[in-house]
Amino acid sequence: MRIKGIFASILLLFACSTVQGAAVTLDFEGVGDLAAVQSFYNGGTDSVGNSGADYGISFGIGAAALIDSDASGTGQFANEPSASTILMMAEESMVINVASGFNERFSFHYSSNARVSVEAFSGLDGSGDSVGLLSFGINYNDDQCGGDPTGLYCNWDFFSMSISGVARSIQFLGLSDELSPAGKVGLDNMIFGQNELSTVPLPASVFLFGSALLGVLGFRKLS
Repeated sequence: MRIKGIFASILLLFACSTVQGAAVTLDFEGVGDLAAVQSFYNGGTDSVGNSGADYGISFGIGAAALIDSDASGTGQFANEPSASTILMMAEESMVINVASGFNERFSFHYSSNARVSVEAFSGLDGSGDSVGLLSFGINYNDDQCGGDPTGLYCNWDFFSMSISGVARSIQFLGLSDELSPAGKVGLDNMIFGQNELSTVPLPASVFLFGSALLGVLGFRKLS
């Protein structure tokens, strides 16, 4: 019985060796044109009453949606990563809260005519410890891109930041006083967490021990 108990523990260890990252991706489709995102992804609505999936993610002042002019909206952008709606920084700063927290990475695509810092915090509303910090610069390309024929903000680059620990809020902040990011920064396909299956490798000694136990159990059964 004791050997069977040990063997059960080994099986449990194998079962726990693979961990699925709980990544969440937001594409902002369904948020109204020029609407504040607010609780659209937090069981509530945006500022004009639209609601989306409840991921427990809320957006503070400074986070608004834009729909491409090609789709009857007011946005002057092109080649957006998904469909026709993006997130826009409408103020000098913008905060996103994830009450349950997330780890590993924070990623998105951006098209910008301003320099912006992106900082992750362990607490809500930019409180607690800093658990990640990077910045991005100007890349929008002023309607000089191929592909979608109309849109000043037509070049999109990928941004990915490592999270050290658990993040519960993200703060976007303009880095240049003479060029405020308000109305000059587009974001899309925002990912909270790691989008891959991560496998934790087990030491070779564990595999050998497990194999030995299998042999012992097989021998006892035959005898």
